[in-house]
Amino acid sequence: MSDASPVLAGSLKGTFQAYEQDIRVRNYQLCGILAAIFMVAGSSLDWVVFGWDGVRNFFIARVLSAVVMMVIWGILNTAWGKRMHGLLGLLMSLPLIVSISWMIYAKEGADSPYYAGLNLVMLGAAILMRWTLQDSIIVVVLTVSAYLLACYFHGPILNRSIFFNNLYFLFVTGVFTTAGTWFYNSIRFSEFKLRHDLDLNRAELEASNQKLRELDEAKSRFFANISHELRTPLTLLIAPLESLIQRAESTRPQEERDLMDTMHGNSMRLLKLINDLLDLVRLESGRAQVRTQRVNVNDFIKGLATGGAIFIL
Repeated sequence: MSDASPVLAGSLKGTFQAYEQDIRVRNYQLCGILAAIFMVAGSSLDWVVFGWDGVRNFFIARVLSAVVMMVIWGILNTAWGKRMHGLLGLLMSLPLIVSISWMIYAKEGADSPYYAGLNLVMLGAAILMRWTLQDSIIVVVLTVSAYLLACYFHGPILNRSIFFNNLYFLFVTGVFTTAGTWFYNSIRFSEFKLRHDLDLNRAELEASNQKLRELDEAKSRFFANISHELRTPLTLLIAPLESLIQRAESTRPQEERDLMDTMHGNSMRLLKLINDLLDLVRLESGRAQVRTQRVNVNDFIKGLATGGAIFIL
């Protein structure tokens, strides 16, 4: 049992990854489109913060990032891209990280407000991209490292309070992103495992019900066959017995006639029980039909009292 459990868990995780593949591919494509749109639309932010000089300096980088994002989006539509969606999802973050870090390096360094764009990249990992925990850690490390490199190569850090403020929020966002990714993926896997277990239980229940139906059908066939096998020899006994009763009405002593009547009554009672078994089989199979018939109540009660000489068959 202990040897099979890790194998089963690994197989279940593999099934979960295959199940998540299409969802992640769609999310990556959606993120690619949104990132490309807002990357280009960010030129309005450049104009507000740095004027036309900022727009001229950053527009080409924004367009190139958007183009790379759309190229990755196109590759994700191919069969090869879907198989390599994990790597492509990571590559999708690189144009954004590189472009935003270059903007921080080119303008104001540690004082640049563009560090917020790096926060958005990490938040995208937690909210939309549905990266794995490993991928999220890689993106967080790359993002913080890119920010530190951009600040370092820009020049001396003059306002250490702003630098610490930006780095602190980047670090906290990275921690929340990593923890949120781990927690979200754990919930998703638990839900998938629960559905998997429910499907297995449903399949086992259906298999058990099928076996019960087969056993019930076998039981019905058995009762039908045994009833027919019992009724045939019993009928062959009743017919000669009725002939003997008719002949003995005037030639046999009363005591012998009473014995033959008792034999006949119990034979008819046994035949009635066999017919009841056949009726039960017909009822279970849904082939039973109700037939109404007028009877003489006096004869019916007399037959019951004397051992069942008269029955409705």
